[in-house]
Amino acid sequence: MLSSLAGFVKRRQRGLAILGSAAGGIYLAASYARSRFAELSERLVTDRAAKENLRRRFQQAQEDCAFTLLALLPTLSKQVLEELDVEALTAELQRRAEETRKAKEAPRLLEQSTTSALGQSWDTLGNSALYPAETREAAQVALPDEGEDEREYLGANGESQHMNGSAAQVEAAPETPADPRTKAELWQAVKILTFQRTITSLYLLCLLAVQTHIQLNLLGRFNYVNSVYEQAWRSATAANGQNGLFDDEALARRLKAELTGEKAEDVDDDDAAGKRIDGHTEQQYLSCTWWLLWKGWRDISERVRIATEESLESVSLKTQLGADDLRKLLVEIRRKIEYEPTGACHSFAAATFPMSHAAESETLEKSGLGDTFIGPDFRGLLDETKDFLESPDSSVVLRSCLDRTFSQLSSSLAHLFVDDSQPPSQMRFEELQDKKVRLAAVLPALARASHSILNTMPNEFAEALADNRELQEFSAVVYSNFLVEQ
Repeated sequence: MLSSLAGFVKRRQRGLAILGSAAGGIYLAASYARSRFAELSERLVTDRAAKENLRRRFQQAQEDCAFTLLALLPTLSKQVLEELDVEALTAELQRRAEETRKAKEAPRLLEQSTTSALGQSWDTLGNSALYPAETREAAQVALPDEGEDEREYLGANGESQHMNGSAAQVEAAPETPADPRTKAELWQAVKILTFQRTITSLYLLCLLAVQTHIQLNLLGRFNYVNSVYEQAWRSATAANGQNGLFDDEALARRLKAELTGEKAEDVDDDDAAGKRIDGHTEQQYLSCTWWLLWKGWRDISERVRIATEESLESVSLKTQLGADDLRKLLVEIRRKIEYEPTGACHSFAAATFPMSHAAESETLEKSGLGDTFIGPDFRGLLDETKDFLESPDSSVVLRSCLDRTFSQLSSSLAHLFVDDSQPPSQMRFEELQDKKVRLAAVLPALARASHSILNTMPNEFAEALADNRELQEFSAVVYSNFLVEQ
C-alpha cells in the first residue's frame, strides 16, 4: 500500500506541487488581505474619530462666538445709547409741545376761572344788603377786558387773584429750555440721530461678530492642533517606549514632518516642540476687543452720521414713504458708508482692531491688563488677525452680514406699511405693503429698533448672523488654516 501511495505521489508530483503552491499562496494572500483590512478599518475609525473631534471642536467654537457676541453687546449698547441719545431730544420736543399746549389753553382756563370767581362774587353781592353799590362797581372793574395780554393779567409772578393754586401753577411762565436749538432744528436732529444710531448699531453688531469669529476660531485652531500633537506624541512614545512630552528631539521632528508633510530636517526646533497659547497671551489677545467697544465704534458712528446727513438732507419729515422707498433710502446710506467717493471699498479694519503699535499699546493699557509687552505668540495672533480683517473674504462676509441684518430691520418695520383698512384675505400679496406713511411716523419704530439690535434677548439680529452661511464658511477657513502652523 505504501509502495502504491509512493507511486501515486511520484506520478502526480508536478500536480501536487502546483496545488501546494496555490494553497500556500491563497493562505498568504488571505492573511495579507486580513491584515490590510484590519489596518484600513483601524485607520477609518481613527479618521472618523479625528473628523468628529474636529467637527465637535469647531461647532463648540461657533457656539462660543455666539455667546461671546451677546456678552459684549451690553458694553457697546451702553455707550451707543448714551452718546446717541434720541430719547433726550424726543423728551425735549415733548416738553416744548406740552408748554405750547398749555400756552394755548391758558386764555380759556383763565376766562373760565375768572368767570366762575366773579359769578360767585356777584351772587354774594346781589343777595347781601351789607354791600353798597360802590362795592359792586369795583367788582365789575376787576374783570379784565377781552384780548388783554396774558402776561399782564397774570402779573410778574404768574399769579391771579381769581385763580386757585393749581391754576396758578398751570399759568406759570415756562423755564428757559436747556437745549438752545429751535424746534425745527431739534426735529432735524431727531431725524438724523435716529437713522444714525440704528444704522451704527447694525454695523457695530456685524463688525463685532466678524471680529469675534476670527479671534475665537484662531484660538480654537491652536488648541486643536496642540491636542493633535499631544495625541500623536502619546501614540508614538508608546510605540517607541518613550515617556514625557517631546523629550526625544528626533521623534518630535518626525511627528511634525508626518503631520505637516515637511521633511524632518526642515523642521525647526521651536516648531518641533509645538505651539501652545498660554493663558496670559490668550487674555491679551481677547482684550483687543476693547478697541472696537470703546474707541473704534465712534469712528464708525461718525462715518454713518456723515452719510446719513448727505442722504436725508433733502428728505422732509412730511415725506411719504413706502416700504420700498425706505429700503432704497437705507441702500443709499449704506453705499456712502461702504464705498469711498472714488468707488473703492472702505476698510473698517482700523476701527475694528488695533492696527498700529501705538493702538496695540493703548488697548493693552486701557483694557486693564497693564502689561504692554507683546511676545512672539501674541504678535503672531495679532498679525494673522489683521491679515484676515484686511482680506477680500472679510469684506464679502461683512457685506453678507449687513445684508441679513438690514433685511431683518426692514422686516421689523414692515408692519408700518401694511394697509389694515381691508382684510388681508381680500388683498393681493403685492398690495399688502402699498401703504405710504410720513417719515416722522417711521422714526419711533426706527429708534426702538436700535434697542432691539443691542439690548433685546433673544436677539433676532444676532440669530440672523448665527445662521449666515458666509460667516460659517469664513470661520471654517480660519479654523482649518493649518498651514499657518507649519
